[in-house]
Amino acid sequence: MFFKNVVTLLSGTFIAQIIPLAVAPLLSRMYLPSEFGQYGLFIALSAIGSILFSLRLDFAVSQASTDREAVNLLTATLFLSAATAFIVSTALFVAILLGAHQVFFGESYSFFLMIMLFALLQANMQSMVYFLNRSGRFSVTAKLKVMQGVFGAMGMLLYSFLDLNGLILGHFGGAFAAYLVVFTLEVKNHFKCLSWREVLSIGYENRVYPTFSLPGTLANSVYLQAPLLFIEAMYEVIFVGFYTLINRYITGPLSLLSVASSQVLLKELVGASPSKAKALVWRLVFVNSAMAIVYYAGCYLIGEDGIVLVFGEQWRGAYSVMLVLNISVCVRFVVSPLSVVLVNKSNVKLAAIWQFGSIIVLMVFLYLFAGVGFVAFLERYVLIDMVLYLIYFLFILRGLERY
Repeated sequence: MFFKNVVTLLSGTFIAQIIPLAVAPLLSRMYLPSEFGQYGLFIALSAIGSILFSLRLDFAVSQASTDREAVNLLTATLFLSAATAFIVSTALFVAILLGAHQVFFGESYSFFLMIMLFALLQANMQSMVYFLNRSGRFSVTAKLKVMQGVFGAMGMLLYSFLDLNGLILGHFGGAFAAYLVVFTLEVKNHFKCLSWREVLSIGYENRVYPTFSLPGTLANSVYLQAPLLFIEAMYEVIFVGFYTLINRYITGPLSLLSVASSQVLLKELVGASPSKAKALVWRLVFVNSAMAIVYYAGCYLIGEDGIVLVFGEQWRGAYSVMLVLNISVCVRFVVSPLSVVLVNKSNVKLAAIWQFGSIIVLMVFLYLFAGVGFVAFLERYVLIDMVLYLIYFLFILRGLERY
């Protein structure tokens, strides 16, 4: 059943990536590296915002013991995320009015408002996905991914003639359309018999997630997005474009496979015996390791001329960046899906130790190597990232013993 569910989600993920990958050669010729760089900044900041807005109650949804509890938790998450988004957007607006816009990469308030809206959408989508997966509706989640990929790709192509960044508008529009369809058809009817007293009560009972899981997960999100933000601030815009293209269209499919396998693992671990939990984790380590090796070999064999053939001459320098970056991408692909072991209430504090420790190490690293060239920075970053994720793996094994 585990691998059947994994295959269901992976098939949806695979189909969802076929269309964006198919149009990537067009997008890379229709948009400049600078536009890809702004798109990457949008994705990075909205990823951090979505973690903040969810308050990590989405994890609680996935581990609810009854359907009624899951619905109440989903309701609490949706409303609290909207309230948090409103507070943060208002504070950001005040900060920009006071002249802090230059600190925020020189972007306009409309750009950050779009980030806030998309971060809220992401937080709600993630909660909805956990709600669906909890009841075994992996096929619905797979369809959501397919619709998001199709709608997003169509939007990016159609909006290319606008003065605004069509990559951002297309990505946002695709996600919003897919969310509306799935929410209307699969989720909305579950809210018919709500008790607000139960919603408030169960939200309070799960305060361990906002209290302990949120700070650590937020730190981890900053850790994941910090390299792009650092490149945006310190290096030429073309390197931001390279980094974004690689992460969205080359390593992106691998990252989505990682998310899919982690969602299935999270459901299977609920109520699993210690021996079964260990077997599932080690089986996933073996499968993902094999996939990572095949993936890296394929990227290596493509060559620089292959990158130019697919994406265009302006992306020639992306090949060397890809080879270096893919080392840490493969390590993350093996380790990241296992992190759901630390979602369990007994392991939340253990996860926070690594999350805060890793962001501290990364910030020290960024400070020490701020003056080096881009390639030298990337090589050192990948080395630090690999070491930290190997330590993370040891933390996960420790958490597995306590699960």
